[in-house]
Amino acid sequence: MKKFTLVAGAMLMAAPAIAQQAPTGMQQLPPSSAAPVQMQTPPSTAPAEVPATPAPVTGTDQIAQVVEAEFPTYDKDANGSLNTAEFCTWMVALRSATDKSVTAESKSMKAWAKSAFAQADADKSKSITKIELTGFLAQPKG
Repeated sequence: MKKFTLVAGAMLMAAPAIAQQAPTGMQQLPPSSAAPVQMQTPPSTAPAEVPATPAPVTGTDQIAQVVEAEFPTYDKDANGSLNTAEFCTWMVALRSATDKSVTAESKSMKAWAKSAFAQADADKSKSITKIELTGFLAQPKG
């Protein structure tokens, strides 16, 4: 008897929730109606539209965008790669943007830029491509 009472009570409590979740194309009638009436809906020929959401932008994507936009500014000879001088000019500009005491003439900056060039030149071709530069700038700094 207790089991019957619990099941009946649960069904009564769930009935309003179940009624609200009628299948698509079914019309809900007031509680006094005996049976639902099937609504005729024309079949959809258009594919379901999924809202377009942009892919999340990663740090590497942002770096690649900046490299793509700024590379021609520093590639003075327009050969598609940066030599040591062109690369060092760009690195000095980047560092001086956050540290106003950085100058291209300082020995420590020249040494740092040459070391950075050696690290960025992954294929050891004595020039740095956009891909190499993006990879170098995307490396975690420690």
